[in-house]
Amino acid sequence: MRNIEDNFTFKVRSGEQSSGVEKFSIFYVPGISKSGGVHLQAKILFFILGDTNVDITLERLEVEEGSRRTISKRYLFIRAAGHHHFIFNVTKSPHHGQIDVLSTNKVDVDRPRATYFTSEEISEERIVYKHDDSESRRDTFHFLVSSDRHDFQYVGVFHIHVILRNDQTPTRVIDKEFQVITFTHNPFLVVIFRFQRMRRFNAY
Repeated sequence: MRNIEDNFTFKVRSGEQSSGVEKFSIFYVPGISKSGGVHLQAKILFFILGDTNVDITLERLEVEEGSRRTISKRYLFIRAAGHHHFIFNVTKSPHHGQIDVLSTNKVDVDRPRATYFTSEEISEERIVYKHDDSESRRDTFHFLVSSDRHDFQYVGVFHIHVILRNDQTPTRVIDKEFQVITFTHNPFLVVIFRFQRMRRFNAY
């Protein structure tokens, strides 16, 4: 799949005041998953707003069921000219997991179920997503980014793909002797031979 480029122009109005015509440019670069498939989400968005260049990395994270994975700069990051410190406020938490911020030793959890994290903590690879071991195939969390300058905000959604494990194998619950007379037939019923698998369902 090739890269896609698009743009649109706009004006900002406040009362009787109006800005000039601004251009918003979008560059879409498809990402590749572990299985070789193409991501549905944009990997990198780059746009120009007025005189400010903003480079946003937003790529879907893949995590195995019940495990955790670091949200590094490869999956989520933002750069903007004139801005040096960003705070990612979690406005809607994950449904099937949690976001933890590790301490500087990258072992202990500093802020469990974090409601915010910083661009520095992303750079230090201290942000992790921990799956709750449910049979969910996907998860998301919403965030709002602000900077050390008051004239910048960005709203986004982070997507997570869960790789399920076969940890609920069928169990044999009925095992009776099956009898049949020569040259006759006998129905093979579940009261004689039966397996059962306990499953958990998530409405998502």
